[in-house]
Amino acid sequence: MWLKRSIIIVLILSLGLGLAYVLIKTAPKPQKKPAQTFTPLVETKQLQASTHRAYWQSGSSVNAKPSVKLMAQVSGQLVHMNADAVPGAWIKKGVVLAQIDAVEYELALAQKQAALTQAQSALEVELGQVKNAENNYKLSNLQLNSTAKSLALREPQLASAKAALNIAKAQLKKAQLDLSRTKIVMPFDGFITQVNLSMGTLLNNNTQLFELVDSSEFWLQVKVPQAFADLIDESEPVLLTKSGADQTAKRYGYVKSILPIVDANDRQVRVLVGIKNPLDKRQQIIRYNDFLQATLYSRPIEQVYELKTDALNDDQSIWVVDAKNTLQLRQASLVFKGRERIWTTVDIQPGDALLASQLQVASPNMPVRTQAQNEGVTDKAGL
Repeated sequence: MWLKRSIIIVLILSLGLGLAYVLIKTAPKPQKKPAQTFTPLVETKQLQASTHRAYWQSGSSVNAKPSVKLMAQVSGQLVHMNADAVPGAWIKKGVVLAQIDAVEYELALAQKQAALTQAQSALEVELGQVKNAENNYKLSNLQLNSTAKSLALREPQLASAKAALNIAKAQLKKAQLDLSRTKIVMPFDGFITQVNLSMGTLLNNNTQLFELVDSSEFWLQVKVPQAFADLIDESEPVLLTKSGADQTAKRYGYVKSILPIVDANDRQVRVLVGIKNPLDKRQQIIRYNDFLQATLYSRPIEQVYELKTDALNDDQSIWVVDAKNTLQLRQASLVFKGRERIWTTVDIQPGDALLASQLQVASPNMPVRTQAQNEGVTDKAGL
């Protein structure tokens, strides 16, 4: 019984091993697939050299021209003040801000006018006497030397009378000027930033009365790289954008000057931008101390490419897709590099297109597919 059971077990094991061997021998073997090359799909942009203006954007706060200290030019007591002449007020040119007591200056003017009348009369009398002297000299038939003749014809007296008249005229003008200076007048359209007087104050010459800011033009100082300072077109308007305002409300300034000084910290150059009539309500109003973004433009640069800054590699080259749809490096020669754009010449070959896609791996002669190629493949697959 035991032997019979052992024989059955051996037969079952032998049958199992035989079946396993048959399955192993008859099972399909894995086939090797050929390695597939991955060709990335990229976007390209056409490269076309043209005439461009490089630009640089820089921000700064608006300043005014240097403030003006309005001084008293005559002495006297302050008898009137314009109620509108307060700090922060905008005053039009020619408006009287204050009045100094003018009584003494009016009296002085009347005296000088009388003195002028006297001098004119004295000159007329002297001219009559000179005429008589000339007639008498002709009748005398005397031959005198130049000095004696001058005395005989009353030339010194005539010169003295003319000089007295000129002095009287000058003194009258001085009296008129002093009288006019008793009125403290706004010299330009602008703001009052400081008032240093009050009613009844006794003023002396050179007493500071007001501090003023001219509002006919504001200034803006912006920094530009030295390389761009050499390219600036000073005749081109400067685009100004007011921070926080409607970006479509454009305002323009002009390049007033390029300062011949390099900043000690960042080695940049300062450009002074002028803003005419900054408070003109027909345009975007620009106020003192507003923060503005200024865009300055270069002179026209011919036959250059305007590209994004990320198109330029560290070795001053750019990636292109050539006529064979392979990646190639082309050397660039920078004219100017801005924050977002570069303006450069490039050694472009026929059929080159700018690589507009960012690839993790790129190497020269690497094959790529362009968008146009991919659309062609898709169309064919759909037919």
